[in-house]
This record gives sequence, structure tokens and C-alpha cells, in this order.
Amino acid sequence: MHQLKRDGVPVDGFTWYSLQHQVDWDSALREDSGHINQLGLFDLNRNIMPVGKAYKRLIQQWKDILVSENYGLNF
Repeated sequence: MHQLKRDGVPVDGFTWYSLQHQVDWDSALREDSGHINQLGLFDLNRNIMPVGKAYKRLIQQWKDILVSENYGLNF
């Protein structure tokens, strides 16, 4: 991230999709198979996943930098 910013890429924040695991997302909801796609920050019981913990650390590490360079954005 630091190299991107040094290269002039404007990093204003972070986003992650999706907040919690998706059901049948791999079939674009065309099939009702009950397959859980484990790609969320939280599981379906709202327990934080390891990726959610890592994402939280990332935000904590970058918060002060992004706030100081927010270009008028409010956090």
C-alpha cells in the first residue's frame, strides 16, 4: 500500500465484499443447493473469521494515515 501511495495512487479507504458468507453465490442463486461460499468477514452465525481479524488489523494500521490524507472526507 505504501508503494501505491508513493506512486501517486489515491488510497482513500478499504472495502470488502461480502460482510458475511454467501449461500449459493457460486451458482448466482440459480440453484438452491445450500452451498456456503466462505468469503465473508463473518460466518453465517456472525462469528468473525480469520480474514475479518486481518481486515480489522489492516484498518487499524491505516486509519491514522487515511484520516490525515482524507482530502475532505469525514470518518
